Amino acid sequence: DTRRVQFDVISRAAAAEALVKKLESDPDAPYRPNINTYNIILKIWSKSAHSLAEGHGRGDINEVFHALDDVSVPDDLMEVVNHISSAKDAADHCSTILTSLEQRYLRGDTLVEPNAHTYNTVMDGWSKSRAKDASQHVQDLFLRMSQWSSEGVTTTGDDDTGSLVHTDATYWEQIKPNKISYSLAIQSYRRRTFSNKMGDIESLVNTLEQEYEDSQHDSTLKPDIGVANAMIKTYMRNADYSSGGGGKFQQSMTGTSWKTAKKVNDIYIQWNKKFKNTGDIDFKPNVITTTMVIDAFGRCGDINATEKAQGIFQSMIKDWQETGDDRLKPSSKTFTAIITAWAKTKDPRSPHKAEELLSLMEEMYAEDVKEGRPTQLLPHSQTYTAAITAWSRSLDNTKPQRALRILKKVIDLHKNMNDKRIKPTLFTFNAAIDACARCYGTPEQQANALKIAFAVNKAISAAKLKGNHVTYATLLKAANTLLVSGDEKNEVVKAVFNKCKNEGYVDKTVLKTFKLAADQNLFYEVLEEARDRNGNVDFNLIPSDWSKNVS
Repeated sequence: DTRRVQFDVISRAAAAEALVKKLESDPDAPYRPNINTYNIILKIWSKSAHSLAEGHGRGDINEVFHALDDVSVPDDLMEVVNHISSAKDAADHCSTILTSLEQRYLRGDTLVEPNAHTYNTVMDGWSKSRAKDASQHVQDLFLRMSQWSSEGVTTTGDDDTGSLVHTDATYWEQIKPNKISYSLAIQSYRRRTFSNKMGDIESLVNTLEQEYEDSQHDSTLKPDIGVANAMIKTYMRNADYSSGGGGKFQQSMTGTSWKTAKKVNDIYIQWNKKFKNTGDIDFKPNVITTTMVIDAFGRCGDINATEKAQGIFQSMIKDWQETGDDRLKPSSKTFTAIITAWAKTKDPRSPHKAEELLSLMEEMYAEDVKEGRPTQLLPHSQTYTAAITAWSRSLDNTKPQRALRILKKVIDLHKNMNDKRIKPTLFTFNAAIDACARCYGTPEQQANALKIAFAVNKAISAAKLKGNHVTYATLLKAANTLLVSGDEKNEVVKAVFNKCKNEGYVDKTVLKTFKLAADQNLFYEVLEEARDRNGNVDFNLIPSDWSKNVS
């Protein structure tokens, strides 16, 4: 498990590669490495790239120092390993191993043939490395697979092809792109960097479908639901949601988010038709597909899209109940997507829908646990955060109490389950404070909301978290909304701002909210250091220590 802090993926990958090099060089070795051996090494390095990209897998210093104690690592490999420290480095090393395999096979130095799985593993490493040039590497590898398997090797950039022996396309048929290769190529799509040689997503899928027909339905070329999921994921990743949201920013039916959601839904419908026409389960949309479609509509931020998402969710539940097919069973990610969809609207039903969905998820999870079934319904903090946000954006002035109840529930769940996935995050606490800051009820309701806001803020420290610029801006917003102007309000907002300043989290939003909450004299008094020669506050004059932790 590379998520364990003490596990160092680089040294372990190097140890595995060193063992293979020993087998290569030892004439008395019991067996010689074959392509499966190299594919395993590539997979280890590929997974290392993924782990490093996610911020874990480096281990503690003792693990790094001692992981290779019992392994004899060749000097040349050790030199390489010493320069690997990032996900990009690990992915690049995958490419280096692949290039070495290619060159040796081209020269006839080995009969070990790289295959499609070899290339797919390297592409996957790049895809998950999050490196800026990852897309280009994936596309280059895909194009090489396509060209070499159909036309042979005309140039390698490293060798005079006249000195090579395995250049004919017949030697490279085994690297012909398969459905996994196409899926990885599709996911490498970036609007501004996608190679013209690659065409676009539709042309890639059309090519795969034609290959599938021409091969008389070779299963390795089947454009199954995994390919559809890759398309959907790519369209959603490349959509511009910057103008999304409700209120005055709410998008029209022709907005970017709607266009993306419709495109995603079209793919969902197209593959569902394929399933119904053929009866082939490989084409049937699964929980991943449906969750992404719900998410796509949820990102539109209006009630029409949310009701569309709710309808898809209800159909999903019905299909699962009628068929018993667990591939259609909603997961916690599905519930998070549909609750978030409701949270993004200002429909009066939203918080109640969110609570209903949360209860349904908890019931289904409890049933799975009771029956001893594997489950994908383990509660996640994001789901509860979304439910709190739904209350925060409602007009119900009991929302501070409602948000607090959900927050207490998720805190208790974490204590009982001791699973980090259910541990409330700073987003969860901030959402609960925001629910208080948006309370416009009676004086008594607002007084209670203020108490809850600062109680939640105190709970952040109890959860061993630290507030950030969002926390402080939201507390200032709460004080501004819930307190009447006067000495008490000034004392509260001054204390909040000073703590924010001392913690290094003053950003423009904090400054703007403080200006709204404090009276003019207090504002200029506290920000004396940031005033220009005309007496106006200039954010650029704020001491760097005040905002040192704003990311």
